[in-house]
Amino acid sequence: MPIGVGVSLDNQGDRMRAAIHATTDFIQLPLTWRRLAPEEQGYNWAKTDAWIQWAQANRMPVVA
Repeated sequence: MPIGVGVSLDNQGDRMRAAIHATTDFIQLPLTWRRLAPEEQGYNWAKTDAWIQWAQANRMPVVA
């Protein structure tokens, strides 16, 4: 049975990512509009993109 973990977009540390990679099969990203568009017409995908790039590089599925 696959085991996943919800990640905090703010926690981008190498130690956290190494632990996630060693112990889980997938990550879950919180994608709320409040986080992605903190102001009207102002999107902020940087932290989400960083996690997705890391997951792809480590062949880890993402659930959003």
